[in-house]
Amino acid sequence: MLFSLIVIVICFAVFERGSNYLIEGLGSISDRFGISEAVLGASIAAMGSSAPEFASSVFSVAKGHPTIGLGTIFGSAIFNVTVIIGGAGILAKCTIERRVLYRDGLFYLCTVIIAILSVWDGVLSRFEAVSWTIIFFAYFVWLVYDARRGKKVPRESFEYISFRKAIAFLIFGLLAIGLGAHYLVIHVAKISTELGISEAIPSLVLVAIGTSVPDLFVSLKASSKGMGSMAVSNALGSNIFDILAGLGIPFSFPVVNREIVTEIDSSIIILLVSVILALALIRYKWTIAKREGAILVGAYCAYIAFILIF
Repeated sequence: MLFSLIVIVICFAVFERGSNYLIEGLGSISDRFGISEAVLGASIAAMGSSAPEFASSVFSVAKGHPTIGLGTIFGSAIFNVTVIIGGAGILAKCTIERRVLYRDGLFYLCTVIIAILSVWDGVLSRFEAVSWTIIFFAYFVWLVYDARRGKKVPRESFEYISFRKAIAFLIFGLLAIGLGAHYLVIHVAKISTELGISEAIPSLVLVAIGTSVPDLFVSLKASSKGMGSMAVSNALGSNIFDILAGLGIPFSFPVVNREIVTEIDSSIIILLVSVILALALIRYKWTIAKREGAILVGAYCAYIAFILIF
């Protein structure tokens, strides 16, 4: 089991590096084809930092361990909306643009409600997964349209590099994330078997935290530079991609088991409560500061205690 834990930690480090290379490569290639920075910031940054969760979900489904994918996505979503947003507020007071709440926040709330309604019967059907995928692409089109009108939420600029180097970064990033996800799923399944526990538990806690590291770094860096809206929008945008695309796309294909285990079922309800709490704190004074951040981080600690105890 110690060896499996070491491999998992290495996978997390690979995810962090691979995501950075992927985002840089995609940003430079897109710029070469004349795609505006508004569109890049509204789409590639959020999706690139979510690549570890997406890859973990895809490989878990492909290898017959869909519970790992479900646990990773929903556990990561709870981590993002509590620890990442809360941590950004603790690091530096974040002033939030109203459009972050009305565009990203409310759509994310709708996404969580859709997820709850879909899995309420304990099964994520193929029809529901395809519907999630369609909703994501509709949201993506809307996001790009909004960005083209020049109304994007500010995001950090990409450092553009040569086309050849960008291709190398893109390939390396994809291979690194894919390889990391492959071994991550294998060793999470091994640990679950050795401990005699559900695959949902390490996925909701260990894997969810590890795959959220790129999102955490992006938001904390933005917060330290006074870009509160970017810090919050990145967390919310990544969560929308994680749930609708990270689960919708792989579960659109035939899988062995579509049942939602009890631990994940309860975590989805906790996710809804976490989203409502975070949006309410943002709406209260349009800021996330130390007090609000401490409330969100404390809520996540309570969630971890609930998962491990019950």
